[in-house]
Amino acid sequence: MARWWIGLLLLLNAALLAWNMGALQPWGWGTEQTPSGPVVTLPIQPPAAEPASAPLSSASASPAAGASAALASPAKPAASAPRPKPAAPAASAPDSN
Repeated sequence: MARWWIGLLLLLNAALLAWNMGALQPWGWGTEQTPSGPVVTLPIQPPAAEPASAPLSSASASPAAGASAALASPAKPAASAPRPKPAAPAASAPDSN
């Protein structure tokens, strides 16, 4: 009796696979085709490289331009996180076992 149940389940599984793969579509038995939503693709661009220092000739030509250039580029590099101190070695740890 169990082999009949296994055979029936295999047959239903094959029918479900055929339905999902679209093999029954010509007869009107298939999954509903819905259009996909809009696809948004953005170009991947690397960040723009900032110059290391502003040229001196542009700063001396106009004081306002030199002041705005000084505000635009920070003088200090970004701060990094502090490093943890190394742990002191244990004198003698008792054996747990």
